[in-house]
Amino acid sequence: MTIAERPNRDFAVPLDEGEGAALDLPLAADEIRGQRRRVRATTLDDRLELGGSALSALCVIGLIYGHLLPLSGTLGFLVLWYLAFVGIYAVVVSVSNPRPIVIDRLVTATLLIASVIVVAALASAVIFTFVKGWQALTNVRFLTHDMSAISPTAPLSQGGILHAIVGTLIEIAIAIAISLPLGLATAVYLSEVGGRLANIVRT
Repeated sequence: MTIAERPNRDFAVPLDEGEGAALDLPLAADEIRGQRRRVRATTLDDRLELGGSALSALCVIGLIYGHLLPLSGTLGFLVLWYLAFVGIYAVVVSVSNPRPIVIDRLVTATLLIASVIVVAALASAVIFTFVKGWQALTNVRFLTHDMSAISPTAPLSQGGILHAIVGTLIEIAIAIAISLPLGLATAVYLSEVGGRLANIVRT
């Protein structure tokens, strides 16, 4: 019996005389790792495919939406652009990649666009609120007066948010008064007492 070994092997396999040349041993972990394709890695081609598809869809929909058809509106334009982008991107990616990668790229692009929409909506709401309310925020009266005897259409120089501040503090105090003793009692019961009811209480 002899031991047939290859360099950097994770294990050695005992072989009979003459069998070493015929048997192909499994590759070591580091060799297999070197041959794997990094799915999450983005190359220059991937970025060009994504950007080129988005730009192509923008040009096509801009031509159709703005010149060939009597259509208007930002929402309709964005919806048609997205549909055109998905179609063009699927065709471009499928030229050099198998079907699973095409599906993965489409899902990734869709999630990316969805996240951009969510962030843009949140940012627009916050920015709009600050732009419209900046005049009131810089007025000390806004923090020290309430809305009693003030109409909803009154200018920002009248009234304030004192009632909202007080109401928020009252709600927080009630929540702490209920949750703090209950939470401490639950923690003590689970850690010190236990028993058959522990799983129900933990849930």
